[in-house]
Amino acid sequence: DLAHPGLTNEFLIRTRARLAGVYNDTSVLENQHCARVFAVLADPAADLLASLPPPDRRYVRRTIIRAILGTDMRHHLRQ
Repeated sequence: DLAHPGLTNEFLIRTRARLAGVYNDTSVLENQHCARVFAVLADPAADLLASLPPPDRRYVRRTIIRAILGTDMRHHLRQ
């Protein structure tokens, strides 16, 4: 939970937190985590995916995004 503020998505949305606005009230914390991961990987010294060919990089990126967004419990608690 990189840069997690210790608050829930719902709290951030209801209080109209800046972060909720950045991600349009959708999986706020999870989207922030994705953005932070790829910001770290943008540094050539930290880019673990640099040696992959572009199609593989895209696949890994999509997989990371799906894995992180999949942690938003709102999607698991729908009835």
